[in-house]
Amino acid sequence: MFLNIKIMLLAILILSVSCQTKAREINPKILDVFQGFDFEIQGPARFEQDGTLDVTYVVPHQEDELSRPSQLQTGVQYIFHHRGGPANNKQLGEQQLPARLRELGFKVLEAPKYNGGEFSYGYIGGPYFHITFMDGVHKGVIFNKNCDSVRDKNWIVEDYVLVFLS
Repeated sequence: MFLNIKIMLLAILILSVSCQTKAREINPKILDVFQGFDFEIQGPARFEQDGTLDVTYVVPHQEDELSRPSQLQTGVQYIFHHRGGPANNKQLGEQQLPARLRELGFKVLEAPKYNGGEFSYGYIGGPYFHITFMDGVHKGVIFNKNCDSVRDKNWIVEDYVLVFLS
């Protein structure tokens, strides 16, 4: 009787250890969503007291294109600028970025005019958007805002920010 219980406990222990897997890394193919964009910088994202992402903050940077990272991490901002001047944010937020996410195998949870997502309009620039998505394990957000760091252009430069929350 005790031998059967010991064997059963040993089997449970072996199964529980063997079923634990290493946390899956964030798939860098997400960066393919930013076709036609230059990668500018990465840095720590800021979060509010309640744990929500602070979408008013973007890591300070200059307009210098860098090599795209090969590994992505949660809680880090990856900032992009649209090549060749202002982008059509309405098209990007409503159609292009969600379509690219889906083509790459990501599930769009919220986007402008999808699952309650809406555009917001600032005094200057806009429209602004945020897109929430999942890759099965990791939850991410893409949002845009006016770039506070680059002001020497004849147009408003916008930051397009990718952050993985989990």
